[in-house]
Amino acid sequence: MTEKGKSNLIKTVVCVVIMAALVAGYYFYITHKDFRDQEKVKENIASLLAVDVEEQYPDSPVEVIKYYSDLIMCVYNDELTQEQFQDFAAHIRALFDEELLAQNSEEEYIKQLQEEAESYRKENKRISSYMVSSNKDVEYQEMDSQDYAVLFGYYHVKQKSERLSTCEEFMLRRDEDGKWRILGWQLSSGTDAE
Repeated sequence: MTEKGKSNLIKTVVCVVIMAALVAGYYFYITHKDFRDQEKVKENIASLLAVDVEEQYPDSPVEVIKYYSDLIMCVYNDELTQEQFQDFAAHIRALFDEELLAQNSEEEYIKQLQEEAESYRKENKRISSYMVSSNKDVEYQEMDSQDYAVLFGYYHVKQKSERLSTCEEFMLRRDEDGKWRILGWQLSSGTDAE
C-alpha cells in the first residue's frame, strides 16, 4: 500500500471512530435526559401541595389512589426541597387509615420514604406513568360493620432504556366520616391494565 493510501485509511478509521463516539454519546444523552419542562414540574408540585387534603378529600377509592400515585410520582421523580418533601409526606399520610398511621410514626415514614426515593434516583429509575383500576373494578366488602375496598395500581417504571411494570394491590377502609383511607398495599401479580 502506498503512503497516500495508508494516510487515507488512517483518516477514514479516525473519522469512523469519532462518528461512533458521537453516536454513542448522543444515545447516552437521550436515554438519560429528563425532557420534562421544569416549569411544568414546578407547577405540578405547587398544585399538588396546594390541595387541602381534608377539605378536598378524594370522593372514591379510585380517586384516593390516583391522588396518592400523583404524590408518589413527584416524591420519586422530582428534586424537592426538604420542606416540600415533608409536605408531600404529610399529604400522603393524610390518605392513610388510623391503623396504618399507628404502625409508622411520621418521622419513621419520612425517613423510609426518603430512602426509597433516594434508591430510585441512584438506580436511575423514574415512574413514567400509572393506571388505577376503574370504578367498576373496585371490589367492595363489609367486615365487622366496616366497609373495605380493594383495587389495583399499575406503575410503569423507566430505568435507563428499560421499562418495568409493577402492580400494587391496595386495601382501603371507610372511616367514620365516610372517607376512604389507605389501610395497606402489597405487590401483586394482578393483570396489567394496559
